[in-house]
Formats: sequence, structure tokens, C-alpha cells
Amino acid sequence: MRTALALGALLSVPGVGLAALQPSPLAAEMGEPERAVAVIQAVSGTASRQDWLLRVVEAKVLWNLGRRDESRRLAGTAVELAPTEQKRSDIREHLAFILDPPAG
Repeated sequence: MRTALALGALLSVPGVGLAALQPSPLAAEMGEPERAVAVIQAVSGTASRQDWLLRVVEAKVLWNLGRRDESRRLAGTAVELAPTEQKRSDIREHLAFILDPPAG
């Protein structure tokens, strides 16, 4: 719960960038990536203006868990929810490894 509150507080800060919420530190702090996903999902209802950012983090955590289809769906949702075209472009670039993975 403390991590969820800290994440919510961080998301309320204007100008928080994509790099501020990398999934590996969150998952490491939580001890397991599945718990990180649960925290992200719990916070998403309270940070609706920043839901796009939560979807970015959740997509990366799910990708690292091998849950590729869910990850791609959430990455697409992050792009759709982004507030500006510039932010959508940034997300597409940041999540290119999920949205358009190399063949093979």
C-alpha cells in the first residue's frame, strides 16, 4: 500500500516523464513483478489523468513477465490515452520493442 501511495503521489507531479516509472525498480521494490502489476492496477483508478503513464509501466512489466499479448494491448492503450500527439509519438518510440517487436 505504501508503494501504491508513493506511485500515486509521483503521478500527480506535473511533467513526470516515462523514465521516472521504469518497471524494474518498482518490481524490485515489490519483490515480484506480479505484485507490481497489482499495484499499478490499483492506482489506475485514482490517477485517471495519468492513466496513459500507468499503462506504459504495466505494459513493460507484463512484457518482462512474458505476457506479450496483454503487454501489446496495454501499450496500444497507452498510446490512445496520451494527451498530445507528441506524447503519443514518444510512447510509440519508447515502447517500440512491444508495439513493433523485431521478427524472429
